[in-house]
Amino acid sequence: MLYLPPSLFALAVATSHRRQNTHIRDIDTDALVRLFLGGFFPGVILAMLAETVLTVAGLGVFLALDHGDILGQIQQYRAQHPPPANATLNVGDVLSHIRIRHSLSVLLGMAFMAFVVAGAVEESIKTWLVLRGPCFIRPSTWSHGATSSTLSVNPPTDAAAATPPFHFVLSFAAVGCGFATIENVSYAFLTPTLALQIWAAAVRGLLATPLHMICATLTGMQLVLLPPTTSTSKLFSRRVGRAMLPGIVLHGAYDLQSFLFTFWLNDDDNIMSFGASALCLVVGGLYLNYLRGHIHWTDNYHPVGLVDDDSASMLV
Repeated sequence: MLYLPPSLFALAVATSHRRQNTHIRDIDTDALVRLFLGGFFPGVILAMLAETVLTVAGLGVFLALDHGDILGQIQQYRAQHPPPANATLNVGDVLSHIRIRHSLSVLLGMAFMAFVVAGAVEESIKTWLVLRGPCFIRPSTWSHGATSSTLSVNPPTDAAAATPPFHFVLSFAAVGCGFATIENVSYAFLTPTLALQIWAAAVRGLLATPLHMICATLTGMQLVLLPPTTSTSKLFSRRVGRAMLPGIVLHGAYDLQSFLFTFWLNDDDNIMSFGASALCLVVGGLYLNYLRGHIHWTDNYHPVGLVDDDSASMLV
């Protein structure tokens, strides 16, 4: 189940490659493979580092606001439910028994984790990987059937060497698929039992991977729809930030409902969370279809203007 979404994605790319439509020919599979693998390294690694720093910072602020009440409840729970010998206390069980009297604080904390720690960090890294990361493929890769080995080190300046929109959006989908696949593997194999590993693999394969691909593809489509310009570093960052915003909001909403149902509303059977997760995918898919209808797929495209690598690195 973990590898079903990337397998379907590869099959879809191969099927598109055999078609005769002008906007889906000359797909460079080497570039897509590099972008897919880039989702794992450095993608997931960078995300883990950034999310760890932000989580510790957010937790420190949260504990500073409610430390007396929360620490008292944790000590009470540990006294009433001592862990077995040679075992550690389950953090999830502790969190599920904490009663937050300052509801606004915990809601803000969950929103911070969902929209900033998860949404903004992960979508920024995926965007950086496509635009200027180590796996960045110059737009000329997609032109005239060129391969990665024949790339020019200089970015193109003429319309003939610009990137077809389909290929540019496909690059974002490849990064999102690779990022989600490796993330799912880590979630599945870190669970303690085989049954939970299978459950985690199935759930994340059906829900998390499509979400990551939709969010990344939303960013790619938004960038395609931006008017071309030669921009300064600050203007570049603002333009890309606006393009990432729908994906960040969708990603954050997906994680926020999961936090709310799992840790606050005690949705033990995960029925409400599954329903809300599926709703997020439906909304994201509908918005993708809306954007698709506004893109001129046969046009060439210059990705957000010609800027230097340092300005793109400001995203991370």
